[in-house]
Amino acid sequence: MNIPKYTLILNFYNKEPKLIDMQMEAIFDQSHLPEQIWGCFFGCPSAEQFKTFKKYSDKYKNIKYIVSDYDFKYIGRYQLAQTAPTDYIITLDDDRQPGEEYCKTMLEIVRDNDCIVQQYGWIIDENNFIDTKGVYVGAIDRVKEAYDVLFGSETHLIDCTYLCGGMVFKKSYLKHLFSEDIYTTKTGEDILFCMRAAKNKVPVMVYRPKNNKEKLYHYQGSENINGTFTSLSQNNSIAEIRNLILKNERF
Repeated sequence: MNIPKYTLILNFYNKEPKLIDMQMEAIFDQSHLPEQIWGCFFGCPSAEQFKTFKKYSDKYKNIKYIVSDYDFKYIGRYQLAQTAPTDYIITLDDDRQPGEEYCKTMLEIVRDNDCIVQQYGWIIDENNFIDTKGVYVGAIDRVKEAYDVLFGSETHLIDCTYLCGGMVFKKSYLKHLFSEDIYTTKTGEDILFCMRAAKNKVPVMVYRPKNNKEKLYHYQGSENINGTFTSLSQNNSIAEIRNLILKNERF
């Protein structure tokens, strides 16, 4: 069975420019390359970040970018995805580097299971509306022991409430996200998309990679480009919005 063609959408915010190089190198190493690569720079990106990405778009015709002073946040990449020339979409945050079999493996999962999938996500109890009180499941080693206890070491696909770090999905699933009002663009687009898709019988799943080639690496060793991390007040505000979305989107 053919591996689906796909558009890869990258979202750059305020991480170090070197992460762009690391991510692009990992993308070029993929065993199944994208038809298109689109870079999103929303909300006054740094000149250095944009310069780093532009050297790739100058060299390759299938690499394009969109720059906007208005900060569409991550909802913007889903709006953009609706115009993609392929039926399959992969979105990645700017701190994720895929192993060489990541794109191929994840696309095959979506093709065979008609689902939205990623390697990082949260399982939130149906009676719990608190974003951070759920069970985190993902590819990283520090959750392996808990994962094994909960799901078994041979379980590789887990039903999930919502995903993070980007997603792999069919473009047609976006109709579920935009069929209702988007009542906030500040954060929580991952929750909105996943929970609205689930309400329409699209499974939301976390995949546990079988080897390092399939793995999506989360680069956590860097500060933001301005030398600071998100403030506590920002974290609290984000948590409030995400918890409201969880409560509103329950079905």
